[in-house]
Amino acid sequence: MDYNEFEYPRPVLVTDVDEIDIETDGEHDGAFKIKNTGGSAISGQIIARGTAVSFAPTTFEGAATVTYHVDARKYQAGDIIRTGAVILSNGGEKYLPITIRVSLSSILTPEGKRVGDVRGFADYAKNYPTQAAKLLYTEDFRAILIRSRFEYMDLYERSLTDPNPERAAERFLRLCGLKRPAKIVPLQTQTEIYVSPFDRKKYIGSIPIKQEGWGYVSDTVAVQNKSPWLTALSGVRHALENAGMLAFSVDPALISNRYSADAFLLSDQPGALTHVTVVRRPFFIARTDRESYGISEMGSLLVNNYTGQDLLLEIDTSEPFVSFEARGHYIGEQAHIPFMIKPTAFQALSLRKAFATVYILVKTRVRDEYMGKRLEIVVGGYN
Repeated sequence: MDYNEFEYPRPVLVTDVDEIDIETDGEHDGAFKIKNTGGSAISGQIIARGTAVSFAPTTFEGAATVTYHVDARKYQAGDIIRTGAVILSNGGEKYLPITIRVSLSSILTPEGKRVGDVRGFADYAKNYPTQAAKLLYTEDFRAILIRSRFEYMDLYERSLTDPNPERAAERFLRLCGLKRPAKIVPLQTQTEIYVSPFDRKKYIGSIPIKQEGWGYVSDTVAVQNKSPWLTALSGVRHALENAGMLAFSVDPALISNRYSADAFLLSDQPGALTHVTVVRRPFFIARTDRESYGISEMGSLLVNNYTGQDLLLEIDTSEPFVSFEARGHYIGEQAHIPFMIKPTAFQALSLRKAFATVYILVKTRVRDEYMGKRLEIVVGGYN
C-alpha cells in the first residue's frame, strides 16, 4: 500500500501580481491578493524591505487581500526607489519587487489653485497673500520644496522665524529673487490746513495714497519730527483697504506758532513722505481791491475776519482826499467797505503831475488787545 496517497496535498503560494510599479507625488495605496493553488491551508507573513512601503495585514491565514501604503514624501521628484517585500508561507516563499517613481507633487488650495514649486507659490501669493502666508508654514509646502529640489532651504527656514506670516512670505520671496518690494506712494505730498485764531477743535483730514507692486507692506505711519499736534488715525494697510485714504488729525490746541509743519513717513520707506502744514490765520486780513487809483475813482477795502466774532474797525487815512463814509465799521466774517478819491482842485492838479502814496490804517480790538494793519495805495497820474 502506498502511504503517500493518504497525505494531504501541500499548499502552493500564488499572488495575483509579480511586481508593483507605481508613480506617486507623495502617498499611494494599493492591494494584491494571496491565493493557494495547492491543498491544505496556507498561512504566512509579509516582511517589507525598508520603510517606504508598509503592509496590512502582515500575517495571513488562508487566501487574503493585502493592502499596501507607499509614503514617498521624504524623497525628491525624479527619485526612483527600488524596494520589495518577502512573502514567507508554508506553501513556499516569494519575493515581490516594488519600484516607486516619485513625481513632482502639488498642493491644491481651497481656491482651486495648484502650487507645485516656489514659483507657483509666488503666483499664489500675488492673488491670495493671506492664504499663501499660512501655506508657507505647513509641512506640505516644506515637502514640496524638498521634492522640487529647492536649493535655498536655509532661506526658507530663516523666513519661518518671523512671527508675522505675511511678512515672512514677503521676505522669503524677496530672498529668492521672485519679487521686488512693494512701494507706497502718497498721491498728495503737501497738505495745507488753515485754522482760526481761537480754534481748538481737532481737524480731521485724509491723504490719498496708493501701493505700487504687490505683497506685504509695513503698516507703520510715523510722524517724522514727532510733532504732538499731528496724529495718524490708521495704518497704511487699513488706508489702502479704505479707498486709499490715510486718515489723520491735527490738534490746534497744541500749536503755538503761526506756521507749523511736519510730515508722515509711510511704511518705513524714506521716499514715502507726505508733508502737513498748519497755518493759524491772523485775526483779520485787510486789502484794497487795487494798488493804484486815479483821480475821482471809487475803491473798496476788503476785510476777512477770522476771529469768529463781530469786529469794530476804525479806519484812518494819511490824506484827506481818500475818504470813507464813516470812521467806524461793524463787520462779520467779510466786508467790502467803499472809499472815494476826492481831491480838491489844487490837489487834483498836483496829482496829475506826480503820484501820491496814501496809507490806510485799519485798527480793531480783539479780546482787549489792540491790533492794526497799514495798507499802501498809489493815487494820481491818470484820470
